Amino acid sequence: MKEIIALIAFAAVLLLTGCGHNVLTFASGKYLNFGVDPSTNKMGVQYVNGEQITVVEKDNAKLTVEMRDTLDSDGKKTAKVSKITYEIGEQITGSDVEAMKVSAGK
Repeated sequence: MKEIIALIAFAAVLLLTGCGHNVLTFASGKYLNFGVDPSTNKMGVQYVNGEQITVVEKDNAKLTVEMRDTLDSDGKKTAKVSKITYEIGEQITGSDVEAMKVSAGK
């Protein structure tokens, strides 16, 4: 029983801890997206037929998206992502500051 409790506690620690990493996702094509809008706290369904870029950004990050003109399957003029440049500069998180204090003996 102690092993199960320890395993559940370890899983909870892994799920509830965060980090200072940045996230970039890119999706292209047709798909359904089910989720929650964090700004309104409402659930929703999203149909996407194209390209979608999602960025969770922190300080000192720069995103550049280059587009090019193309024709879709119906022969209509559209734009498509041709290049994504995502630059992340130096970032210091609270855990970094605490680690520096401990190593400095403060």
